[in-house]
Amino acid sequence: MKLLIFLKALWFVIRQPRLAARERLSDKGTRSDCDRVPVITLRGSAYQRGFQHGDLLKADLARFQQVAWAYAQQTASKRLGLPQWLATLLTRPMLLLISATYLPAISASARAEMQGLADASGLPLREIVVQTVIWEVFAMLPGKPEHCSEFAFDGEHTQSGPLLGYNYDLIVAGDRTVVDTFLAIFVVEPDDGGAAYVAPNTIGSIGLNTAMNQHGVAFGWDNSYLNNHTSKGSSRTPYMLVLRDLALEARTITDAATRLGQETRPEADISVLADRQAVGVFECAGAQQAFRRNSRVWSCNRLQDLLELDYCGAGRPLDGRHERYPELMQATRPISPDACIAILRDQGAPTGRQIASPNTAMAVLYDTIGQRLWVSLRGAPASHQPMLAFSASGERQPEADIY
Repeated sequence: MKLLIFLKALWFVIRQPRLAARERLSDKGTRSDCDRVPVITLRGSAYQRGFQHGDLLKADLARFQQVAWAYAQQTASKRLGLPQWLATLLTRPMLLLISATYLPAISASARAEMQGLADASGLPLREIVVQTVIWEVFAMLPGKPEHCSEFAFDGEHTQSGPLLGYNYDLIVAGDRTVVDTFLAIFVVEPDDGGAAYVAPNTIGSIGLNTAMNQHGVAFGWDNSYLNNHTSKGSSRTPYMLVLRDLALEARTITDAATRLGQETRPEADISVLADRQAVGVFECAGAQQAFRRNSRVWSCNRLQDLLELDYCGAGRPLDGRHERYPELMQATRPISPDACIAILRDQGAPTGRQIASPNTAMAVLYDTIGQRLWVSLRGAPASHQPMLAFSASGERQPEADIY
C-alpha cells in the first residue's frame, strides 16, 4: 500500500496530471489594500475561488515561491543537520514527493481549488500542493511543534457574546522570512453550498489555521507531540484542510467537534472553538479524542484533557504560558475586546516563552455575534501593533481599531 502511494506521488510530481477540470469564470474576485493589509475576496465554486486567488496575487505568489524554496533549503540544512550542498540537492524533490503522498486523502473540492490556483498563477501544480501541506510535513519532523496559542470567552464573560483570540506563532522567529509580507485577509463567499468565512492566512495556501464563518463559528489551532507509547492515528488528511472543511460546514461548535472527530492524527492537534453561544476545545491525539466546553478556554501546544499522551520530556523547552493563561483569564467581568487583545499582547509569563513573542507573526480576535475581527499581520510580535478592525465581509472599520 505504501509503495503504491509512493509510486502515485512520483507519477504526480513528474507528470502533474490535472486535479480538476477547467471552469468558465463567473467572477474575478476583488482585492483591496487597506492600511497595507491586503483584503482578498474570493467568490464562486472551489475552482473559481482558487483561480481568483492565483490571479489577484500572481506577482506576490511568484515572489513567495522564490523566497520559500531558498528558505526551505536553509531550514533543511539547519534542522536536519545536512550539509548545505546536500540540502540544496535534496530539499526540493523530497518536499515535492512527500507532499504529493497526501493527495489521496484530499477532497475533490480542495483539489479543484488548488488546480484553479495553479492555472491562474502559472506556478506548477506540484508546488501549490507543497504550499498547502507544508506545515503538515513540518509537524512530522523531529524538533519543536508549531507554536500558536488561542483562547475564548463565552457570553457569560463578555458584553457582546463569545470572543476568540489567536496568536499565530512560528516554530522559530527565523520562519518570518516566509510569512512577513505574505499574509492577507481572505473573505471567501462560496456559491456551491458552503458557508462564507473570513480568514487571515498565508497567500498560496488553501488550508486554514484560523477563521470565522457566517454562522459565528470561529477557531484557532495549535499542535503538540505525542509520547511514544501513544496509539498513533493514520489519517492522511492535512489538518489545515480539515479546518477548511470546518469553516465551510460548521454551524455550531458541536458541528465543528463532529468534523474534527472524524480524524485520527499522527500527532496531537488542539483547536479552540467558539460559536454565537458557546466556547470549547477539541483535542485530537493519535487515535484518542476529547471535547470539553467551559465558559473560558485556552490552549498553547500542550494537551490538557489528554495530558498523559503529551510528550513533556527532555528536549522540550519550558513554557510559561500554561502558568500565565489561567491568571490572565481570571480578570473581572465583563471582558472587552480590549482586554482580550491585552492577553494576546501579554509578555508576563514567569518562565519560558511568552504569550506574545518574536515568533508571533499574526494576531486576530473574532467577535462571533458582531461578525467583526481585529487583526495585525506584521511586527514582532504582531499583537503589539495596532489591531485593525474589519467586518467579516472585509470592510475596514477604523473607528473600532484598538491601539
